[in-house]
Amino acid sequence: MHKLITSCALVIASASPYAQAEWVERDYSDFNTHHNEVVEIVYTNLNTHNFVKINFDLFILNSWDGTTSQPNDPTRGNDYWGLYIGDESGEISSTSYTFTNFGAFTSETNPDRSWDYYAAGDNYEGLNNMYGLRIFENYNDGFVFNHTGETLVLRFYDAGLYGTDESWIVDNLFIATSDASIALDAIGNLQDVPVSHVGLLSLTLLGASRLFRCKNPLLKMQNR
Repeated sequence: MHKLITSCALVIASASPYAQAEWVERDYSDFNTHHNEVVEIVYTNLNTHNFVKINFDLFILNSWDGTTSQPNDPTRGNDYWGLYIGDESGEISSTSYTFTNFGAFTSETNPDRSWDYYAAGDNYEGLNNMYGLRIFENYNDGFVFNHTGETLVLRFYDAGLYGTDESWIVDNLFIATSDASIALDAIGNLQDVPVSHVGLLSLTLLGASRLFRCKNPLLKMQNR
């Protein structure tokens, strides 16, 4: 399935002389659950830059079994979610972690230890929560990585999921570029950036004409 989405490049700056960056994506939302899928988003014609920062929320829904295989069914377990980052030349980095929604949430390699938990049956935005839901707002405090190409490729994917109930969501995606990593660090969580507020480490748009200088990222979902 192919879906064409549009995002705009916006210049953002703060009171700090270091914190100068440019928007690539601001609050892209995909509240669909994914199971044994790859969600790929490609951004083209990026301006000159050296670093990219991304922030997003990650939802881990239902019976993820983590790293340990289940003794009564060895085909279950080792449930992975991952992030691939690339450009027009290929892969830059790829990271994957195991997750569990059971016990003390220790049978996993996921490094983010801050989440909101909804027990089985608890309602959250109409999701089919049969076995539990964990929501990681601003997962891993975001990712900053070296990137200089004109094309940015993001792939969110899973591996090893068993029952069809095991699923995930990536939502509230924000992306910015900069010439210096210190600029992106100073900005903090892109999800919290006020567009029109001027102040220390807050951002404002520079030039209304830039609001309409749009790129066309292509969203592709492919069965693994």
